[in-house]
Amino acid sequence: MKVAVLGYAHVHAPAYAGRLGEVPGVTLAGVYDPDTGVAASAARSHGVPHRATLDEAIGSADAVVIAAPNADHHDLAVAALRAGRHVLCEKPLATRLEDADAMIAEARARGAVLATAFPMRFAPPIVAAYRAVRGGGLGRVLALSGANNGQRPSVPWFSDPRRAGGGAVMDHTVHLADLMRWLLDDEVGEVYAEVGTLLHDGPIDDVGVLSIRFAGGAVATIDASWNRPPGYPAWGGLELRIVAEHDVLDVDPFAERLTLYGRERAIWVDWGADADRAMLEAFVAACRGASNALARGEDGRAALAVALMAYESARTGRPVRAEAGGAPRR
Repeated sequence: MKVAVLGYAHVHAPAYAGRLGEVPGVTLAGVYDPDTGVAASAARSHGVPHRATLDEAIGSADAVVIAAPNADHHDLAVAALRAGRHVLCEKPLATRLEDADAMIAEARARGAVLATAFPMRFAPPIVAAYRAVRGGGLGRVLALSGANNGQRPSVPWFSDPRRAGGGAVMDHTVHLADLMRWLLDDEVGEVYAEVGTLLHDGPIDDVGVLSIRFAGGAVATIDASWNRPPGYPAWGGLELRIVAEHDVLDVDPFAERLTLYGRERAIWVDWGADADRAMLEAFVAACRGASNALARGEDGRAALAVALMAYESARTGRPVRAEAGGAPRR
């Protein structure tokens, strides 16, 4: 299978491009980005062709991985889907629900895979938590508390509200929203959020805390802030506590690490399982007809809806309830 990378502006683009070449039976078909200098440099670093146009990139591949700015996801995905290509799109799936809906509709019409890049579904501690919750031994899940903290990305477009669709809440809510939906097999019913710009200069939010009530009754909180200082050993991390009737689970998928003491600061060096590669392998398998834990377009839309409900709640100062389709109820 030949897979092309469309867009190289996301911080995860180098990792996805590098790991694609490690997946058995997959060839990285090339890299496309509107910035030809960025695309050419990326292509050289991976030893693959630089695709000068979007049509050339799509035509060179059986499937694509989109790692462009958030606002560009819709146009790139629709172009690839209309050409009959399978799509794995970086999160958030889109910046507007109507764009996500259009992407999903296009994938259904073409019989193509539209997946959302939620690699944490494939981290072994998360998989173990999923099995424990779904196995029923813990009893009913009563509450969840998650934190997906990090540093504000240095890539400029992340701080552009138009291109990113939001700040820390858009960037970091979606991972935990997806994991919680997946673990509970339930939908978000209501969101209340406090969102602000407290730590950095600029026109975009860098802190946010969400309180969530699921349709089935479980409650949850998500801390989705860019609150890690420059001297922190890593970009951030993800943690999740699951409180059930019989037990409490604490999950840290980034706990497998070494601490390297350098001249300026300590650095955490990750080791162990590679969730990115596992997600890419699942995407390739799904393109070949397999059923697995890969987050589909519908999952990406649901997580996006939670982030948008948080922004609406912060704007109004009131909880926001979800409509039947997962959109915020105005």
